[in-house]
Amino acid sequence: PVPTQPVPALHGVRVPDGRPYLLTHLPTCFYDAEHINRELAHSGHTVVDLSARYWHVPIGTAPSVPTAEADAMFDTLPADQQARITDVLQRLRAPLDAHLARWLQAAGFRARQLAQLLAAYRAQLVTLCLLQQHFAGQAPLRLLVSDHDTDFHGPLSAYARARQVPMLVLPHSKTSTDLDFVARDATVLCHAIQGDPVYDVRGHRPLQATLALPAQLHLWAAVAPVRRVGLLLNGISLNGIPNVEFAAYRAGLLRIVAWCREQGLELVLRSRAARTLFRPVLERSGLSGAQLAASVEGTMAEFAEQCDLCLMYDAPTSGAVEFLNRGVPLLNPVVSTQSKRETASMHTSIVPRTAVDVALRHAATLVADPAELQCFRMQQLQAYLAHLAQARALREFL
Repeated sequence: PVPTQPVPALHGVRVPDGRPYLLTHLPTCFYDAEHINRELAHSGHTVVDLSARYWHVPIGTAPSVPTAEADAMFDTLPADQQARITDVLQRLRAPLDAHLARWLQAAGFRARQLAQLLAAYRAQLVTLCLLQQHFAGQAPLRLLVSDHDTDFHGPLSAYARARQVPMLVLPHSKTSTDLDFVARDATVLCHAIQGDPVYDVRGHRPLQATLALPAQLHLWAAVAPVRRVGLLLNGISLNGIPNVEFAAYRAGLLRIVAWCREQGLELVLRSRAARTLFRPVLERSGLSGAQLAASVEGTMAEFAEQCDLCLMYDAPTSGAVEFLNRGVPLLNPVVSTQSKRETASMHTSIVPRTAVDVALRHAATLVADPAELQCFRMQQLQAYLAHLAQARALREFL
């Protein structure tokens, strides 16, 4: 059977008569949901929030519009819109089947894939028609979406372009990589650590601005000697498939572990939960089972407070802000060729990205010379604060 295809159940949702309102759809914005809620409430505008198909984050300023099955919502559309959707799907069938046939030779399996794709396209078209119909009288003042498309971004961006509604794209976790939807006329808002500029699915570069997100700086004038080094690990697999060159990644990791022993430094780990490939990577490294188990415990902020120096290994992570907010010196030793999905997570003017041996030579200098350690810490902090100074509150964009 073809999986269900939910769409926004807009019937019965009331739009403020003559008053400006905001249309929001913010899947996966878990970390900054409370802050976004406060900014929306401060705007004074009514909010119409669309539930996401996956990873929905409720907006506290308004109840979220639920989803309903595409079949049921299709039946509520005018006959001419139903006919247009049916016609588009009929014209898509043959080219889609020919496209799939290049890779899928089994006719039965290909037919199931084709049915799934057509059902997804149908739900997208139904969603667009629902948006056009429901918001025909008065368009929203702004459309706010996250950078993570869980199915509705295509229709939402198409509606916004047609009605000339300004679209704001918020990061689901501080920074954004290139978008999987059309956003040529949007404004992309990112944290101050954003690395590379963001482009949309068609290669257009939308406007980009620095967004002020909650940050408490916990700084002290003097810096203690380095005794404990944090090793910050990002994900290395997706659904069990490695996204790094396994041997090189493991060799670099073991080099860092050995370096800490040579320097007489305590090593503490932080890895992403459920990333089971870390265990085989760290086999025969001499790290204990307790160290590996502790790597997924507590918050990133708690981990940062344990560290005198942090090595963010290979792919950067936006979790590095917790170290920057505490003035913990941070280096980024890498062994992989970083794709834009990785490099977007950190600006190299804030955290230097170098080969493992280069980073360890730099780290050895910081360990041996407290004055050099303090100098690097202050330079990194100044670079970070310079980027933060450009940030504007979300309410200014609303």
